[in-house]
Amino acid sequence: MKFITKTLSISSNSIKGYFFNTQKDYKNNKFYKNKFLGFLLFLGFPFYMIFKLLKRNPKTLNFTNIGVEEWREDSYDLYYYKLKNIKRISINKNLKREVDILDFTDKQSLLKILKLYLNPKFIFFVLKEKNFFEIVKFLYAYHFFHTLAKYSNIKIYISANDLMAHLLKYEILSQYNIKYFVIESSLREKDYIKYKGADIIYCYGSQQAEFYKDKTNNFKIIKEIGSIKNDKFVNKNYQIKYDIIFIEQFGDASNSDKYSNESYIKVLENLIKLKKEYKDLNILYRTRAEKRKTKSHVKVFDEVFEKLEKSGIILNWEGNSYEKVMESKVVVGVFSTLCFESIGLNKPTLFFYYWDYPCSIYDFENSKDIVITDDSYEIFRDRILYYLNNPQNYDFKKYKKIYMNQVDDFFGMIQKDINNAYI
Repeated sequence: MKFITKTLSISSNSIKGYFFNTQKDYKNNKFYKNKFLGFLLFLGFPFYMIFKLLKRNPKTLNFTNIGVEEWREDSYDLYYYKLKNIKRISINKNLKREVDILDFTDKQSLLKILKLYLNPKFIFFVLKEKNFFEIVKFLYAYHFFHTLAKYSNIKIYISANDLMAHLLKYEILSQYNIKYFVIESSLREKDYIKYKGADIIYCYGSQQAEFYKDKTNNFKIIKEIGSIKNDKFVNKNYQIKYDIIFIEQFGDASNSDKYSNESYIKVLENLIKLKKEYKDLNILYRTRAEKRKTKSHVKVFDEVFEKLEKSGIILNWEGNSYEKVMESKVVVGVFSTLCFESIGLNKPTLFFYYWDYPCSIYDFENSKDIVITDDSYEIFRDRILYYLNNPQNYDFKKYKKIYMNQVDDFFGMIQKDINNAYI
């Protein structure tokens, strides 16, 4: 692999890491598994590069010093709306922003890739590995990150797309003296945080911070400051409307070797029993209709969902989920990111985790009061009622440090780091 790293001026870890972080895209996809189609794509990629070489770049725009990465429609409203003097950079062909980086082409990186194609060692390596789609995608990413760095005319690049914080991207941005700030946007298991890097990662708490310290990563600074999505709701007062809010964790685990549908059904059955025994409890079941629409029908849930709808529990998907949390006394769930964010919003939060798989997002040893693995109804009931009646006994200092170390001014801390980056 040395001839590849030398030609492209990158580390072997950035190459291995890109394959590691994107392999899930190919694992179960029949199209990507087709070696013949992949080989044709590999053969055709040089012609695509020649076409891009001949294409004239648009006139370079005069951008501000700070660029923020947008990969979906709500990126700005969720993650960047308070930041000052920024340019919104689109990395999604379906989005048209102030800067559509896909309109530009870095020709020097394309020439380096073509040089690889002329190297017999590279062709032998590709034929031996037979990961044609993965290799083409890696080469395209290499070109794209160079294009982003060269034509965005920025000094700082900020992204809340933390799963895409590839070490490859960080190394290339560094070559152009661009600071790379990453914001954790969702809870991650340990195995999802490898071969990544940035100048600063803003993460939730100590449990997630440990994952960013993995030896395959390269994060210069790790800051445990909570969730940026909590910023709108920190220290705000809302009228209490619900005793309990249950955050849905809808998904089909039929083919999983870690989780089971039956375990989640057991959680729901305990919730239904609680409502049946304590009819006066105002329980909100917070679901996300748009999530369900994107998932195929899961027959195994039909019976428990029917019981849920007839139980007297309020099913709700309208409005803002964070507002619903603020309107509730106690938050209950399994491993939704929103449940962990609720701790940062000073809401007593309980996790009922009935799977045998030791999910790495939990610090089981230090969270026995709030992460309950015993599936008995009595324990479910007693733990919820205890914190419902004694919210002052919830150890926020301890659990915020572990899971959601929320600061009062998330954007202010980022803005301060932006200002310091110019010194």
